[in-house]
Amino acid sequence: MPKCPRCGNELRYVPQSNNWYCDFCKYYPFAASQANQNTAYNKPVISPTSEVGAGDWIAGLGLILFFLSVLLLLSEQSQYGVWLLPISVTAMIAGAAIMAYEKSQRQASNTRTPNQTIYVTPLPASVPVQSTPSVNDRLVELERLRTANLITVEEYESRRRKILDEL
Repeated sequence: MPKCPRCGNELRYVPQSNNWYCDFCKYYPFAASQANQNTAYNKPVISPTSEVGAGDWIAGLGLILFFLSVLLLLSEQSQYGVWLLPISVTAMIAGAAIMAYEKSQRQASNTRTPNQTIYVTPLPASVPVQSTPSVNDRLVELERLRTANLITVEEYESRRRKILDEL
């Protein structure tokens, strides 16, 4: 049985919504389908954080070199800025290409990464949340029905045996 990502308790399957529900947190930790992830009532629980890959580092280095070459061009050291400018532009282009490749590789993998956004759908008002009463609660309720003369002694004994046989 799956566990809730928030509290770690076991989830309960709700057939009406075709989804798992956490009774403790009072929410659906997984969206029922990809189609309803863009609906207004879905709220992100875990925001995505970007993974820093090789492309990010190369593009960042290219940007730093670009600003350095501009500063050198504006100063009396312009001969260094002239040869540094094409290197910086090449680094930024290469970094962008590597970032695009890394993004396509992440999209191609079917596994969910830890920083992927998880959308949750609140429990609809039409689906009542009912927890199964414990054996003790059922026996107490049965005893209450018998003392209130709402069921006969035979019905009481029969139902009591059924409850105890479930153990």
